[in-house]
Amino acid sequence: MSASLVKASLSRLPFRAAAFVTLVCIAILSMSGWREWTAREASLKSAEIDLTNLARSLTQHAEDSFDLLDASILGGVGRLEADGNIFCYLDRLPTGGFTGRVHMVKRGQEPAPPEPERPGVADSDDDHAEV
Repeated sequence: MSASLVKASLSRLPFRAAAFVTLVCIAILSMSGWREWTAREASLKSAEIDLTNLARSLTQHAEDSFDLLDASILGGVGRLEADGNIFCYLDRLPTGGFTGRVHMVKRGQEPAPPEPERPGVADSDDDHAEV
């Protein structure tokens, strides 16, 4: 080998090394991009499944709520048709909660005046505690 051939091959060495490093970087970047893309697709598929399940459960809940409301209304209508008076069932209503605060008034009667609020006194069971 002549000295000029050795010199020419050594001058091309940095170019070949740079080309190799560039190809390796492109391969790494393409593999990383492919992995991120597949992870994104899996995440979107999972979100689609979750939203489909949520929509189904909300639909089922709404249907069940309407069925319960329909049964309650039909029960009240049945009582009114059978007895003609729903006020006889008021003593069977549970006390406490919202139903304890609702006062039904028969037709022709005046509603009772509301109780005055006592400032500084909370509505709790502590009002009835023994002293």
